Amino acid sequence: MSVSTSTIISAIIQACMTNDLNKIKPLIFSETVEIGGGNKEKFFQFFEKTLNSAHKRSKGDWNMMIEPADWIKEKNAVVYDFYDGNSNQSVISVVVEEKKETLWMEVLK
Repeated sequence: MSVSTSTIISAIIQACMTNDLNKIKPLIFSETVEIGGGNKEKFFQFFEKTLNSAHKRSKGDWNMMIEPADWIKEKNAVVYDFYDGNSNQSVISVVVEEKKETLWMEVLK
């Protein structure tokens, strides 16, 4: 059974806000998700390490903004930027492109 891309995006947002990627690991490893770089195990380890580090450094509640990713010319992507309560700079960004039946994503520090 395939999971919708909107369900996956909602799960990713929740996982980033709560620092709990365990619930989304099966989604990332599903056929529905494509990732930058091609190796899902390395991608997940990087995502987990980056998110854990961001949460350890952050202060206050997290907020999220969705912005267009115009700098990725070949993709129709958006960026989910996560901010802590004391920062004007994002602490982690997740780039996502929704395709018809798949979701492409990449994590940026």
